[in-house]
Amino acid sequence: MAENALRSKYDGIVELDEIKTVETEDQNGEKINVVVGRSSELRVVDPNTGLVLFTGNIPYGSALRVKSGQKVKKDQLLCEWDPYNAVIVAEFGGKVEYENIIENVTYHEEVDENTGFRDKVIIDSKDKSINPSNKN
Repeated sequence: MAENALRSKYDGIVELDEIKTVETEDQNGEKINVVVGRSSELRVVDPNTGLVLFTGNIPYGSALRVKSGQKVKKDQLLCEWDPYNAVIVAEFGGKVEYENIIENVTYHEEVDENTGFRDKVIIDSKDKSINPSNKN
């Protein structure tokens, strides 16, 4: 991942606020916590005085690399994320099924000229009786 990362600017103790995560595995099979909250904040505080030394917002979809109460060193990785992917993280395991996803009727593919990646984009259908949706 490591496209963008939050690193500690000081030695101290981690405090986390409004943190909500789900446990998963990264590409190397290591267990990680992925942030699913939209207003998560991380602070590094001085262990002797309790003063806040550093504050940072943790973006949705970040891989959190520390725990609340953990001692950290200056420049230690706190969390990392990929700014080029708009992630959707499921909080529960399951199966997603869609209906009325029909090529060139309810979606078309777009190619990013810079990366060559293909994306499926939902479009308005002329036939209003078919609307792309997820099955309930």
